[in-house]
Amino acid sequence: MHEFSIVLNIVEIAEKEARIAGAHRISAISLEIGRLSSIEPAAFRFAWKQAVRGSMLEHARCTIRYLPGEAACTGCGLVFEIKQLYEPCPGCGLFGPEIRQGQSLRVCSLRLEDEPAFSLHPNEAAAEPLPQPVAASKPSPKKF
Repeated sequence: MHEFSIVLNIVEIAEKEARIAGAHRISAISLEIGRLSSIEPAAFRFAWKQAVRGSMLEHARCTIRYLPGEAACTGCGLVFEIKQLYEPCPGCGLFGPEIRQGQSLRVCSLRLEDEPAFSLHPNEAAAEPLPQPVAASKPSPKKF
């Protein structure tokens, strides 16, 4: 499933941009995926759930806009919606149109949070330190 490696690349890109911006979290991401990009939507959603675990995108809202395929015939110049890569021109029947849109995947936007997920509010008192564990003592051997 190539969708998993694609999602891992998206995570890498998003986290890099978030770090550059000084953010601690990503609360939302917006993507555009072309219908001709060979990305299966159900497989992408499944891969997303798995690949974002432990990343800055783990709790982010992901919005996906699917772009239709668009092509221009190299013979008659007709611009038309294309649903498959090897589709003939509906005007003249010529194969091999110029694909204008629908093969890309793009990260459009990120919503970044600059505060850590578990920061204390300035008016809240700091939590008390956790008690230190008590070392267990070895029982003394019993003499009979």
